[in-house]
Amino acid sequence: MAKLENQKLKLFHLADILKNETDENHAISMAEIIEKLADKGISAERKSLYNDISLLTDYGIIIEKTSDHHYYVAERDFELAELKILVDIIESSQFLTVKKSRALTKKLYRQTSRYGAAELDRQVHTAYAKAPNEKIFYTVDAIHQSVRDDRRIEFSYFRYNEDKKLVEKQENKRYSVSPIALVFDNENYYLVAYNEKEESIRHYRVDRMQKVVVLDERRTSKDVYGEFDISRYENGTYIYTRLYYHLNGKVSQVNTFSDGGKPYFSYKYNTDGELVEQISYDESGHAAYRLTYSYKHRADGSVSEQRVSDADAGLLYTHFVDKNGISKPFFCLNFSNVYIKLNSN
Repeated sequence: MAKLENQKLKLFHLADILKNETDENHAISMAEIIEKLADKGISAERKSLYNDISLLTDYGIIIEKTSDHHYYVAERDFELAELKILVDIIESSQFLTVKKSRALTKKLYRQTSRYGAAELDRQVHTAYAKAPNEKIFYTVDAIHQSVRDDRRIEFSYFRYNEDKKLVEKQENKRYSVSPIALVFDNENYYLVAYNEKEESIRHYRVDRMQKVVVLDERRTSKDVYGEFDISRYENGTYIYTRLYYHLNGKVSQVNTFSDGGKPYFSYKYNTDGELVEQISYDESGHAAYRLTYSYKHRADGSVSEQRVSDADAGLLYTHFVDKNGISKPFFCLNFSNVYIKLNSN
């Protein structure tokens, strides 16, 4: 019974033998084919093999016959030179772990003969370490899913400590954002997202994101930054600058998006990393509106209240933050005034 089952698979094994054992420089004789099939428990006659090779050719495998009656696969989906480039890209990619790089490379080996695979087994040396996060593929897939389904995501974010080990940036903190797009820059994936809690666009290195969960909540990035042109950002039209300044021995910063000259919007943070000012600029580069943020803190230093004000309209709304970090906004009457002002320009 086993021998009969093997005979049914003869055509598949023949295809594997031709793909793995032959190329333009390595043809195989009919006698060698019969011997290799016999090693797999399959008996074959020359006449039946001629028919089988004809069937494989009709199926789309380009099999050529030499003048001395040897056979080889003449064309493949990838040329060997193309596979070498792909292997080099994979091996040199910083965002891929060593394990994942080797797994992808081995899959490419199957796109050529064993002789071609031997030429693909080469080392590409880079000046930087490979990423340690093995789950980056699943993270990228989850981000694409969230953008496609218009959903927010939640994740833990990590950083490198003094010992060059990945640790949580803030212990047990979960980040919740509305993804805008993935950007590949400087050998790394970056998530561009709108952070509702901080009311600003943020960037996160994907290889430092872990435990990514796609939420059921609809993302708000389209509502807030619907006109943000990600293609201009990817092409380098939007320039992200970070200016650090010192205050009482502590470091604070201002983040600005621009086109290389004219600013679009900027965010200023205090020495505790809290957003204190947000400015949006018009087409001439002048401030269209400015929001300021002030905070009240509990005895343990956590934020209990955030007040958001407009330079002209005054207090717009107040966020009351509970001990779990959940924000509950309370809107003021002046919010309608600034809404009318912004939409009348």
